[in-house]
Amino acid sequence: TKAKSPAADLFKSMLNIFNHQHRLFSYAIYIVKNQARLLYFDRSGVFVSEVFDWTLTSSFLHTFVWKLAHMSPEDLGYDPTTSLASPTEISRFTGMAKDLTLREFRNMVSHATERRFPLRKVRVTQASPSQEDRYLDTELEGPSSGNKDRFFLIGQPSRPADALFGECTREYIALDLQTGKLCYLKDYWRPLVPGWTRPEHAVYQHLHDRGVTSGIATLVCGGDVGGTQAQRTVVQDFQPVQ
Repeated sequence: TKAKSPAADLFKSMLNIFNHQHRLFSYAIYIVKNQARLLYFDRSGVFVSEVFDWTLTSSFLHTFVWKLAHMSPEDLGYDPTTSLASPTEISRFTGMAKDLTLREFRNMVSHATERRFPLRKVRVTQASPSQEDRYLDTELEGPSSGNKDRFFLIGQPSRPADALFGECTREYIALDLQTGKLCYLKDYWRPLVPGWTRPEHAVYQHLHDRGVTSGIATLVCGGDVGGTQAQRTVVQDFQPVQ
């Protein structure tokens, strides 16, 4: 048998946290005997503090824990664009698992609404791509009627992320609260390279606007989480340039 690595266990635990919660980042404390490190994880990497002796009276671990206890959910890394679903919304979504007209989708709804996963309402803001997102030789326009919010109910992902860092795609069967219909929601951290990257939803809309309807998904809506103030990772800004 192979010996387990404490660091590997830590990374596995962090992956489970990110898969079960909607987070922008998360803090962690790594302790081995009298030595400790503080860590900050987001989807682009991890900050690791210098090692320190947490048993000394001069240790700042106690202050750090005290500050954590007084932080707001957003300061702790929770995604403010999601909220717990109301009892009425929960009943509406879970009831679809018994709807005989939904056929094969009933099993997907049943999987999504398992009790161990709280149902959440997520906000998707439809907005035009920013100037830094416009691809060099292609005009990709978002909705022309301005920014709009649309809300969906989701639960357990049908496809959780299999990595802690990177795009970390998660996919959900979702209930569109505007139409009452089921749809598929894809959540991922997309690369942002000014002048070169395309938002995926804008590509779908570009194709639909030009009459391409076969072989591609039907776009309901899309946008960067956070809308015009899109959420971004921060660790990459401190990584050395290759």
